[in-house]
Amino acid sequence: MAEVKSATRVMQILDLLREYPLGLSISEVSRILDLPKSSVHELLHSMVEASYLLQEGKRFRFGVKVFEIGQSALRSSELIHVARPLMKWAGEELNEVVQLALLDGKEVVYLSKMQFRKDLNIQSRIGARLPAHATALGKAILSTKSDNQVLEKFSGVEFKPYTPNSLTSIDGLISNLHSARENSFAFDNEEYTPGVVCFAMPFKNIASQTLGAISISMPSELKDEINRDRVLAVLEEASSKIAKSLVVNPVKSHHQTAI
Repeated sequence: MAEVKSATRVMQILDLLREYPLGLSISEVSRILDLPKSSVHELLHSMVEASYLLQEGKRFRFGVKVFEIGQSALRSSELIHVARPLMKWAGEELNEVVQLALLDGKEVVYLSKMQFRKDLNIQSRIGARLPAHATALGKAILSTKSDNQVLEKFSGVEFKPYTPNSLTSIDGLISNLHSARENSFAFDNEEYTPGVVCFAMPFKNIASQTLGAISISMPSELKDEINRDRVLAVLEEASSKIAKSLVVNPVKSHHQTAI
C-alpha cells in the first residue's frame, strides 16, 4: 500500500508541475497538495535522480524524462510547437538537416529533426541521446555554463573518441567551449559522425533559462564551400525567434516565493 501511495503522490506532483512551468519549491508543493514536507522532499529528490524533474535552486520543474515519454508529449510541448516552423524555415533556406535538442546530464536528447538534405546519414533520431561533448548541440548548451559547472559535470568522465576528431579530454572541451562562447556558436567538425559537420546555437526563454539548442548539419566534403556567414545568420534568426516566442507562465503570485 505504501508503494501505491507513493505512486499516487508522484502523479499528483507531475500533474501539479504541469501548471507551473517555472517550477515550485518543496514548501509550495507541500502546501498546495496538503502533503507532509518530509514526504515531498523525499519524492522530489527521487524524481530528480531519475531525471523526471530538474532542480534549479529551490525550485523543481519537469526534467528530460517527461519529454521522452511518448511522441505525443513531444508534439504537444510548447518548445516543439514554437521551434518546428522555424526549423522548417531554416531547412528550406539552406537545404540542410536541422535539429533541436536539450541537455540532460552529460547527454543531449533530440526533440525534433527535419532532414531537407536526403543524402546525409545522420545518427540522431527523435528521442535519441548522444554525448554532449561530441555534438555541436551539446557544446552549444554547455557553452552557456561556467567552466566550473562544466568541470563538475564531467568530473571523472572518460572521453570516448568516436572519430579521430573527437574531443578526448576535459581541457579540450573547456577550450572548445571558450571558442563557442566567443563566437556565439558551437561547431562539430566530424566529432561524432564521420563525414558530417554541424553548427549550433543555444536559446533561452524569457526567464533567461537555457532550454536547448538548434543546429544545422551538412556533409563535411562541402565545408570548404560553406557560406559560414549565411549559415550562422539563419541559425541566429531561428534561435532568436524561438527564444522570443517561448512563453513562460510565471508562478501565480500567492505561490511565487520559494521558501
